Amino acid sequence: MSSMNILRPKNTNYDNKTFELLSEFDVAKDAVDDYIPSLNEEYMSEKHLQFFKSAISNWRERLLRTLENAKGYLAECAISKSEEMDDAVEEANIHIKVRETERLRKLIERIDSTLRLIEDKKYGFCEETGEPIGIMRLLARPTARKCLIAQEIHENFEKRHNKQIFQEHASLEQAD
Repeated sequence: MSSMNILRPKNTNYDNKTFELLSEFDVAKDAVDDYIPSLNEEYMSEKHLQFFKSAISNWRERLLRTLENAKGYLAECAISKSEEMDDAVEEANIHIKVRETERLRKLIERIDSTLRLIEDKKYGFCEETGEPIGIMRLLARPTARKCLIAQEIHENFEKRHNKQIFQEHASLEQAD
C-alpha cells in the first residue's frame, strides 16, 4: 500500500490529541496555502469545501499522471518483449500493472463522484444518517461517504453476509 504521512498543521490551534493524521491522501502535499480546516470553524463552510475541492482535485491530477505512466508501461510491454526477462516474470509484471490501473481508475471515479458532492454542497455528510462525517475522518479518507458508526455497521453487515454465503457454498459442496 502507500506510505503513511504524519501531518501537523502550522496555522491551527488544536489541542495536543486532536491532530495527528495518518493517511494515504497526502493533505500536506495537496493543501492550498498551508490551510487545513479547523475543528473550530463552521463544519463544511465555503472555506472547508474549497480546501477539500482543491486538495482532492490535486490528488486526482497526481493519480491521473500515475495512471498514464502505468498505461505507458503496459503499451511498452505490448510492443516489445524484453529478452532479459522470462515470459512468466513479464506476465506477472503486466498483471500487477493491469490491477494497478484498474484500482486507479476506480479511485479516480470515486474522486470524481466526491467532487460532484462538493459542488452540490453535500460533501462531508453521511449518506446513511445525514450526520457530519467529521473533519478528521475526511482528512484521513476524503472520499468517505459514511460516518464511522454507519461504516462499522456496513462492514459488520458485509462480514456476516459474506460468512453466510461462504457457509452456504460449503454446504452445497458437501451435498455434492
